[in-house]
Amino acid sequence: MRHAIALALTAMLALPLGAQAQAPSGPATPGQLVDALEGMFGRNGGLRRAHPKGFCAEGEWVSTGAGAGLTTAATLAAGTRAPVLARFSLAGGNPRAPDNADNARGLALRLNLPGNESHDFVVISTPMFGLRTPEQFRDNLLARRPDPATGQADQARIQAFVAANPEVTRQAAWIRANPPSDSYASAPYFGVHSFLFTDAAGQVRPARWSFEPVEGRRSMTAEDRQRLGTDFLEGEFSARLARGAAEWRVFLTVARDGDVLTDATVAWPEDRPRVEVARLSIRRVAAAEACVGLMFSPVSLPRGIDPSDDPILQMRTPAYAESFSRRVGGQ
Repeated sequence: MRHAIALALTAMLALPLGAQAQAPSGPATPGQLVDALEGMFGRNGGLRRAHPKGFCAEGEWVSTGAGAGLTTAATLAAGTRAPVLARFSLAGGNPRAPDNADNARGLALRLNLPGNESHDFVVISTPMFGLRTPEQFRDNLLARRPDPATGQADQARIQAFVAANPEVTRQAAWIRANPPSDSYASAPYFGVHSFLFTDAAGQVRPARWSFEPVEGRRSMTAEDRQRLGTDFLEGEFSARLARGAAEWRVFLTVARDGDVLTDATVAWPEDRPRVEVARLSIRRVAAAEACVGLMFSPVSLPRGIDPSDDPILQMRTPAYAESFSRRVGGQ
């Protein structure tokens, strides 16, 4: 499987750059997804097409050993300690997005594990994703793309898309009820996709990741938004680390029969079994160059963990590869 992923990445990086998508139909392609992001937010040459506003940090992952019964993966083996490269970011494609707006926070991680394995995470501060399929992702951006002549989006087109795809409102509704955090360190992060965990006996269990801030969740108030302004998150986090590491308790929530495994817009019920499997400590902000040539892939996994058939999860790596090829090409 990992050999197949490597071949897919190589193939994607060799593809020619596509023209701007014009109301495509049928199955979405990686090029269409990146074209749609560029049509909405511009090319922003040399930057990531999604989550361009962000910075990198370094720390450590320490397994509690409590997850070793769920999987043979080195990530959760008793005694595992792994260096971490992290990237904190704002969701969306705007490199100048205001930090005090209603926007999800993102966290990407790369663990360098024993045995020359690695494990990438791509998680966000909401327990569900905004779109269910790659086609919805593409068509949502196309529906919201502003008219070049007026700079305004067609509200009737947006309303028609939402009416035809009501599940796309779930994430926004959650954010309205749970305003974004006043720091990257006070945000929870959720793995909105399901993964398959195989134990030593060969039993497979679906589960999802979550990260709870040790210092507790804190949401911005209206006063915070005014006081903090539009560009505070990176500076606040650097100052926060000067007082000590920012830490998260890492959990796995295990599915029950009937739980949805292939729709990232659906959050699982809160009564599902949950195991605290690790502690993530972020200790310092890294140099900007640390992440420039790096692509985090959520299907870069150690033995013992496999991706589910979630269509958004399956599309992430080829879409990221397309974005990466444009980014490193200076486009």
